[in-house]
Amino acid sequence: MPTEKNIARLEDYRNKIRALDGDIVNDIAPMLRGWEGQASRIYFSTINTFLPEEFRFEVRSQHPALDVANAFLNYGYGILYGRIEGALIKAGIDPYIGVLHRDDYNRPVLVYDVIEMYRIWVDYVVYTLLAQNIITEEFYSVRADGSYWLEALGRRVLIQSLNDYMDEVITVRGVTRSRLTLLSLYVQSLAQKFKEEK
Repeated sequence: MPTEKNIARLEDYRNKIRALDGDIVNDIAPMLRGWEGQASRIYFSTINTFLPEEFRFEVRSQHPALDVANAFLNYGYGILYGRIEGALIKAGIDPYIGVLHRDDYNRPVLVYDVIEMYRIWVDYVVYTLLAQNIITEEFYSVRADGSYWLEALGRRVLIQSLNDYMDEVITVRGVTRSRLTLLSLYVQSLAQKFKEEK
């Protein structure tokens, strides 16, 4: 089954990352970013198979989105990006100082590092919405160039769904908090580690 094969491939990348050795991030960053790209393609290819057929997409497209699913993912990631940048600033961390993503001059690249751990929140919400078959043509529009954009209804439904998901109280490693609070606690712990490394 292709899904099982893809899961094995993703597990192989996880093992490669665990075995990777380098004295500084710059030694291993290019390889990690390459593996990240490959793993991302495998991941989206796999979860795409679980979508209703009309929402499946060929490739992950960002600027612009080339289908409905990517329009929802892009908008959701934008919301999450803003939440993470705000949490970093609130914790006293300069979001322009990245660890793995360091090459984007004058951009808050630390957000790119942190968002990787939380993208699954957006994926879950978007895929749940798409799987429920509630998305109609009122939720989005298609421009002359073939790009897809969320309309007010699509944005409103996604924002509400994502906010509800982030506000949901869950228990992780014995700590019961909302997902958004857990994100803030992670960022605060990151700030503490940065202080210790000074």
